[in-house]
Amino acid sequence: MRAMTPDQVGGIASTEVCDLSCVMCHFNGPLARRKSATITPEEGLAFMRSIPKGLLWFAATGEFFMDPNALVHLRNAAALGHQPAILTNGQSLTPELIDELLRIGVRLIRFSVDAYDPETYRKIRRGGELSKIVDACRYLRARRRDYPKLRVEVNNVLFHKTFPDQERFIAFWTGLVDAVNFNAEYYDSFRFRNTFIDPGERVDCHLQLYLLPTGHMSPCCAVHVYQHTHNIDWLPHIRDTEPAAALDAFQKMYDDPASPLANLCRGCEWWILWKRDEAGNSPYFKTVEIDDGAGGWPRADELAESAGYLELSRLSLCNDASRNGTGLTTPASQWWYAALLTLPPGAADAEPLFIRLEAGVEEGAIGIALVEADGSTFTGPEVVRQAASQPVTFHLTAHAGSSARSMVIRNVSPAGRSTVRLQALHAYRLKRAPDPNLVSIQAGR
Repeated sequence: MRAMTPDQVGGIASTEVCDLSCVMCHFNGPLARRKSATITPEEGLAFMRSIPKGLLWFAATGEFFMDPNALVHLRNAAALGHQPAILTNGQSLTPELIDELLRIGVRLIRFSVDAYDPETYRKIRRGGELSKIVDACRYLRARRRDYPKLRVEVNNVLFHKTFPDQERFIAFWTGLVDAVNFNAEYYDSFRFRNTFIDPGERVDCHLQLYLLPTGHMSPCCAVHVYQHTHNIDWLPHIRDTEPAAALDAFQKMYDDPASPLANLCRGCEWWILWKRDEAGNSPYFKTVEIDDGAGGWPRADELAESAGYLELSRLSLCNDASRNGTGLTTPASQWWYAALLTLPPGAADAEPLFIRLEAGVEEGAIGIALVEADGSTFTGPEVVRQAASQPVTFHLTAHAGSSARSMVIRNVSPAGRSTVRLQALHAYRLKRAPDPNLVSIQAGR
């Protein structure tokens, strides 16, 4: 039996209980058979102790925060060295709960949404309010100042009527979240519609282990869905089976055409999750990065511009990038640096430095980040913007004591080169508080 690797861990779906009744949901929708199984803290611990440390998703076939032990599971995960991440409908996320999640160590949150206007949202996610998610996202952005590695995303199932509205989704969530994720809709347990590209020929699935609300373990999302309405007596339980042994047994079943798992696989389309075209696109899932990096910035009235501190004229080109006036064209190879701007010595040794670059991404996708002296390691999040008809803004922060030594611009488009038109570069420092002694002297004159 081989040891599990982090990418073989799917996550923990802790409860079947939900506070909404979403129209497309196979677990708690208007026509679904609603159930109430919920794992115990002991079952969660048994799973977490036996899987490799890494990013660990907490979700539910219902709503994760309907689990009375949700925070217990998260605390246990963090104590064991996992990186807890959450998928939620967001209806329970008050500022107080968000603060507790951040204290525990949660740094990645995804909201399931599916609409960008309140009325459509109410029709799809019955019993919910879009405003609660918007309020939570605004509060999370405010907390980025204290938690710069915090990342917030929204997940949207695309239906026939909403598939053409992807740009509207992106526009609505710009300034609120770091990325919008679009995914195709599954129906009849095993089939998909509203896919992004032609799936083409079938590929093998990459099995991942999920702990279900019943305490059983599943090898994939398809079985995860199917077991809700069918009795599958061959699913192992965490009480008597180690996760690695369960995954090993599932792999043997997947490879055996006569097994009950293989029998389900014959009519299943979930393999499209693992299909990629030459550009790296999937028929099932698409992520659009939309954050400009300003989520952790202070208010504008707390900043003072340092004019002339950084100059675009000092950019040096790398890896055969070319420049035509304000236009910068990157090399075609994805991830290669196209330009580098060395920061002045000690730029962030004693106080933070805030950088804003205004630009127009005309082709492909551009990523901008701060890096250490050798250029191999980012010192904070990379800000990625896609080609758009309107100008975009990149915000970068070098925190006090940061090891950032340069700003780099690179191509992050898998389809070839990218072109960006560089318009203006600004540097800011925090305004200094007035000296109280000086104020007192002046007041006494």
